[in-house]
Amino acid sequence: MTSLADIIFQEGHEFAKQKQFDEAESKYKQALAYKDDHSPTLLAYGLLLQNQRKDFQATETLWRGAAENQLKNAAHVQMVCNLAVLLEKCNNDFEAAERYYRIALESNPAHANTLVNYGTFLATRRNDFERAEVMLRKAIKADPTRKQINNCGYLL
Repeated sequence: MTSLADIIFQEGHEFAKQKQFDEAESKYKQALAYKDDHSPTLLAYGLLLQNQRKDFQATETLWRGAAENQLKNAAHVQMVCNLAVLLEKCNNDFEAAERYYRIALESNPAHANTLVNYGTFLATRRNDFERAEVMLRKAIKADPTRKQINNCGYLL
């Protein structure tokens, strides 16, 4: 059954695809007013804040709040992975980044995007090539056609 939050999110998503970001943001806020834990909206709104507004602090705040809730679905797992990447690359907060990579993998151990990002993190930030290889091999097993995995072949 489609909820009102789903409908409003879809409207916002259409605006975002048309690069009408002010309208998209307005719809995302409306959707969250109806359902404050609506995972697709939280993910999309965070990406809009991060990529279009360059408001990394607002993105982090939004995703941290959502990540503290129980991970319910794939959109939530992806959001937690995105938060880890944000913390790693924008904030250089490696301890928090690793914590969120682990949270995402606890919820979905076969989430290929998290496995790739965490494996790359382990190799480039921790110089832990052994664990990095384990993560990347799991990512290949989870989704062997994923382009992002092929780009990490140099680590294996």
